[in-house]
Amino acid sequence: MPKTLRLILAIIVMISAAAIAAITALPYIVSSDAIRIRVAQELSSWTGYTVELRQAPQLKFFPTLRASLNDVVLSDYSDASTKKVMSVERIDVELSPFDALIGHISFYETQLVRPVFDLGEPVIDPQQLLEGLAKSDGRLGVAIRAAKYLITEQKSDVETRQQTSQPFGRIIVRDGTLTFRKYGSEVDEVVNGINATLNWPQTTQSASLKGNARWKDEVTEFDLSAPNPLQLFAGATAAVTASITSKPLELSFNGKANISSDYIFEGAINAKTPDLSRTMYWLGAPAAPGSANVGALTVASNLSATRSLIRLNDLVLDNENNPAKGVIEFVPQAPRPSISGTLAFQHLNFRGLISAFIPLPDKRGNNAFYDFERGESDKRDMINTDFMQLAEVDLRLSAQTASAGPLSMNNVAAAVQVRNGRALFDIGDAKAFKGNVSASVQIQRDLQGTNAELRFNGSDIDSTDFTKVFGLSSGFISARGNIALIMKAPLTKWSKLPTNADGEISINFGNGKLQGFDIDNFIKNASSERFFALERKENTALNFKRLDLQAGLADGVATFNTAKLETESGTLSLAGIVPFLDRSLALSGTLTLPVKEAENPTNAEGTETEQAPEKPAPDIHFFVGGSWDRPFISPMNKP
Repeated sequence: MPKTLRLILAIIVMISAAAIAAITALPYIVSSDAIRIRVAQELSSWTGYTVELRQAPQLKFFPTLRASLNDVVLSDYSDASTKKVMSVERIDVELSPFDALIGHISFYETQLVRPVFDLGEPVIDPQQLLEGLAKSDGRLGVAIRAAKYLITEQKSDVETRQQTSQPFGRIIVRDGTLTFRKYGSEVDEVVNGINATLNWPQTTQSASLKGNARWKDEVTEFDLSAPNPLQLFAGATAAVTASITSKPLELSFNGKANISSDYIFEGAINAKTPDLSRTMYWLGAPAAPGSANVGALTVASNLSATRSLIRLNDLVLDNENNPAKGVIEFVPQAPRPSISGTLAFQHLNFRGLISAFIPLPDKRGNNAFYDFERGESDKRDMINTDFMQLAEVDLRLSAQTASAGPLSMNNVAAAVQVRNGRALFDIGDAKAFKGNVSASVQIQRDLQGTNAELRFNGSDIDSTDFTKVFGLSSGFISARGNIALIMKAPLTKWSKLPTNADGEISINFGNGKLQGFDIDNFIKNASSERFFALERKENTALNFKRLDLQAGLADGVATFNTAKLETESGTLSLAGIVPFLDRSLALSGTLTLPVKEAENPTNAEGTETEQAPEKPAPDIHFFVGGSWDRPFISPMNKP
């Protein structure tokens, strides 16, 4: 065997023997008291808190050198009340065996088993936590203060540079609990089931925190990373990537952050929730009473946020496959938070929009809001306008298409405004019924109560489309013209709204047709019958020159002030009431027939002779009863 090979084998055997001897001797060399003191010193050095190890450590030498310490408490003795900051059921520390052989204790990994972290005083904002870390007497506090000096003074020395670079390592939390209290709250918030791994080899290197926890009965996964976390802790701007995944909310952020006094976030943000109201409750944020009707929501945007202004640029919002694009600004600090911006929709559902603010009733029967067994009204019958006290809103909306119940519209420009006890849902301009329409719902809330006003205006619209949408006899009137409606009502209960509302409606149509109305048959029956049904006739229509209608609306009844139909065959006028809740009729009518010019008679020789003109036909007076779908006529002219 060559001498070189024998030398190599000898070295290998010697190293192996030394390693075996070292491992064999390790239990006799490593002192549990030394480890106990070293762990206490390390924890105290890092955190700046006093460490109490209540039991001697237990050592394991295979397969790795590990020390377990039970019942560990960290306390802040700088506080007059000696506040307990953290208690740990067990701390497992993985040690370097080679360092231990030469009398040094160094950690590879630290595991905190069932720790309880108590932040104690209410948390106001992230800056409060940063100030607490920076004031610490531990190595992390020293590193943060050194980094702040480098940033603010823009100069450094060798010692300051060394202070910013401190070894950290890996910390694993198993089944931990975090308690804290929101500012202004007397109830502790609890995050439990915390399982996380913090990798931060050196304070001047990148760090990552991954894990999961349970908050308000929801398991939440989190993943945070920063290339330079020490710069972030020192109050400077640094790159940050973060994501939170849970059933109520999926949220991710990739950009820059500054969590100093006026914290700043800039970057791409994505959020997704299957139920907005559930998410708002989970986050502990106030939600509008109608947010339960919003449902699933996804948001993608470039975020620019400070303490005083949150701006979502290039916003893409999708509410249950109804996408919109625009810009939104949110001002959280004011006498009342405010939301403003512009959104462009492909399709906008106005019922869904209003229900995001006010919970709207379901389409149910007349007695849907009353429990006959208990003898009390359903809470859903109450009209909730509490959203007016939560925030101020100024949103400008546009949509290629839109709907409001059965009404369909195109090229819509709309707005939502909430300010000073007044809410306005406005459709400024839209195409509908082959013409132009505008509408608004205004709600006013004051000490006397809450009242609403509805306005609708349609110009050059098609009557056939209009009557079809509002459930009237389809195609009964075929014409174009204008419709104006105004209604006012106190907002108390949905079931009382139809009967409490009052207002007026006016209709003006030009040349058109009254489909299915045979005027000759009407005149004949009115002259010969005491009572007859007004049946629609196929392939029959009455041409008219003009239709004018004006009616007052009150107590669920329309009272006709003017109702006149001008035709070549005469003028039809109506007066009376139409209860629109049960769709009945109680009208009186008059049909005024035109005067026909009499022809002069001729004598036997064929010459005309003078004769008095014919007397005009008498007016036909009648009553109208029955229902909208099947009216009955009762003539007042006796046959």
